[in-house]
Amino acid sequence: MSNYIDGNFERNDIAKTGRVRHYNKTNTCERIKENGDICGEPLVPGKTRREYDKDGNETGRWLCYKCRGRDYQNLPDSHNSFVAANRNVRTGNIGKKSEQGKTIISQAVVAKYLGIEDLNIKMDNYSHYIDMEHERYGKIDVKYSSLMYGVWWLFNNRKKIDCDTNICIGLDKSGDNIESVFFIPNDIIMHNTGITIARSGSKYDEFKVDPKIYNDLYHSLTCCIKGEYFSIELIKHWMEG
Repeated sequence: MSNYIDGNFERNDIAKTGRVRHYNKTNTCERIKENGDICGEPLVPGKTRREYDKDGNETGRWLCYKCRGRDYQNLPDSHNSFVAANRNVRTGNIGKKSEQGKTIISQAVVAKYLGIEDLNIKMDNYSHYIDMEHERYGKIDVKYSSLMYGVWWLFNNRKKIDCDTNICIGLDKSGDNIESVFFIPNDIIMHNTGITIARSGSKYDEFKVDPKIYNDLYHSLTCCIKGEYFSIELIKHWMEG
């Protein structure tokens, strides 16, 4: 049986237990307690979660069942995270490399290319149920993913029943370029919890479009962002230009 190893991730096929995932070298919880100690509890498959900071960004550490419960307020989908995200938008404190920052930038690029409004900006609601509407593509949900292990992109799918088209933006590993863009009808992936697209080719290739113009717009916008943070006003100004 073959093994796949990349950084802190390892997958082995074990005869009795099946495929086992090792989250880090020790396979233990990496949460840092208030006193500076590491939790160190064993990680149980199916009961672990990545750790997120106060801005909703991954820290790179894995949490055990107990610690992931204590960390719930920092999860990207939590109420606290939405409040923090909206506060960042209004204070001009959106991290360029954060989950929120990459999401806003990806949506702005798509809206600019299609010549339509970003409804999150229009409605002043950055958790709006849909990202934009288009005469041809209907209600659109924009997703982005950085390349994983140099092999594939994984796009989260919230199974929105009121979405018509998912526009998936595939960034390179560094997040500096848009490598691929896919316009995927929602009814095709409606029941999938995630959309996995291989870099070398997948069943979604029929929905792939030329990424060049999207990449040019992406560079245009990111070049306007000086430093690590930006405001929604900068995005509005760029889209109007």
